[in-house]
Amino acid sequence: MRFSFVLLLAVLGCFLLAQESGAATGTSTTVAATTSASATTTVASTATTTVAPSTATTTVASSTSDTTTASSSSSGSNSAAARRRRPARRRTRAFIRRRRQLRRQRQERRRRRMLQLDARQRRLINQLRG
Repeated sequence: MRFSFVLLLAVLGCFLLAQESGAATGTSTTVAATTSASATTTVASTATTTVAPSTATTTVASSTSDTTTASSSSSGSNSAAARRRRPARRRTRAFIRRRRQLRRQRQERRRRRMLQLDARQRRLINQLRG
């Protein structure tokens, strides 16, 4: 209990000391610290100092939000996963290419047969007319 009280007083003393150094210049201080290398942890804290002519008023607002998502070590495994998926993609693309090629060949054979049938029918019609 006493330790936490002393710790609280020490933290408030540090804030007051920091604000007094900012109050000497008459400025308002806003501190925002954001750490986000690959979306690991985000911490933001804000300290605002308002200085009146006769009294110094200190407002300390601190908000801490920890967001933990994918760690940086998994970014290396993403490339490994991508390397594992590449052969599957190649096989899929090759399969699609073969399927399209076979479809074109079937269409071409069908077109030739239809042309042959059309030519045969024309010859028959000409023989009957003639």
